Amino acid sequence: MPEALVTGANRGLGLGFARIFASRGYDVVGCVRDAKGADRLAEAVNGQGRSLELVELDVADLDAVRGLKARLAGRRLDAVVSNAALTGGELGRFGDFDVDRFLTACRINAAAPMVLAEATADALAAAGGVFCAVSSRLGAVPFYGYAEYFASKTALNMLVKQMSIPLAERGVAAFAVHPGWVQTEATEEQGHAPLQPDEAAALIVDIIEDEDKDRSGRFFDPDGSQLPIVPQQFEVKFYSKPKTATR
Repeated sequence: MPEALVTGANRGLGLGFARIFASRGYDVVGCVRDAKGADRLAEAVNGQGRSLELVELDVADLDAVRGLKARLAGRRLDAVVSNAALTGGELGRFGDFDVDRFLTACRINAAAPMVLAEATADALAAAGGVFCAVSSRLGAVPFYGYAEYFASKTALNMLVKQMSIPLAERGVAAFAVHPGWVQTEATEEQGHAPLQPDEAAALIVDIIEDEDKDRSGRFFDPDGSQLPIVPQQFEVKFYSKPKTATR
C-alpha cells in the first residue's frame, strides 16, 4: 500500500492532507505536536479504512526531525508533505522587526522542511516518492509587512530548489506549493477564505500524484500552474558571465 507522511497533520490543511491521502488508499504517518489532540486525525484516516501511524513531533526541534531517519529505516514513503509552519501573529514591519521571531520563523518554516527532506530521503528514494513543501506565493512576490513570515517562505523556496537537485538524482521529486487562501484556524481572522482544507489538499495531492518528472524544483499554485520559485530563477544570464565580460 502507498504511504504518505504529513507534518502538522491534526488540524487545518494538514488534516485535509491526511484525509485526502487516506481516501486515495494511502496509509498515513501523521506528525503532530501533541498526540492527545489527534482524535480528528485518527477518525479522518481510520474512517477511510487506512492505517495511521501517529508521531509526536515538534518541527521546531530539529534533532527530533532528524530522528525520523532512524524511525523510517528500511521503509518506503510515496509522499512527504512538509505542512507544519509558524503562521500566526504579527510578523514584522520596518521599525518593529523582531529578530528572535524572525529566527524562529526561519527555523520552523525553512530549516525544518530541509531537515525533514534529509531525514526522509532514503524512504522516499526507496519508493521513487515525492517531497512537497507547503510554501506561499508571498515568499516569491510579497507585499509590505509580515517581513519575518515572507522572508522565511522565500528561504524555504530557495531550499526546495537546492534539495531538488540531489534528490532528483535519487529518483525523488521535490517541489513547493502555494495552497491558496484556505479557511483554517490560522486564517480565520482574515475573513472568509474561498478554499476549504480538503479542497486545497486534494488539488495539491493531484500535483503530487502527477507523473510529470519536470515537477522537481518548481513552485506550483494549487491549480498546477507554475510560480517563480525565486524571481528570475531560470534566466541564464544569472548563472554565467557573458564571454565579453571583463570582470
